[in-house]
Amino acid sequence: MIEYAKSFNTKKLELEAAEINKYLDKVSLQLWKIVQSTGEIKDDFKILYDGKEFNMFSYSERIKAGLEIGNLIMGLTNIKFPIFIDNAESITAYSIPDTQIIEARVKEGTAELEVINV
Repeated sequence: MIEYAKSFNTKKLELEAAEINKYLDKVSLQLWKIVQSTGEIKDDFKILYDGKEFNMFSYSERIKAGLEIGNLIMGLTNIKFPIFIDNAESITAYSIPDTQIIEARVKEGTAELEVINV
């Protein structure tokens, strides 16, 4: 029975990961880990970007990972919400989600509010 329960949990986690990964590109979520000594599956949560853990991300990778996770949440909940990107000058290109994007960029001196429709 224990082996059947382990197999069930493994398959369940694979199906959950497949549903989540269809909304992600360079980001991956680690939802479990295997204990090497016992082979047991333990709950875990790590955000990876191109295989790197979150604490190793550059500032631009953190912004891009946040955009992908926002896309994941919107896809799973079917709710569109605006996304605010602070320090948008840190990223030069990104996949634009199907929602309103508000970018804050540093400009020298004073500048008028600029609205750009994409």
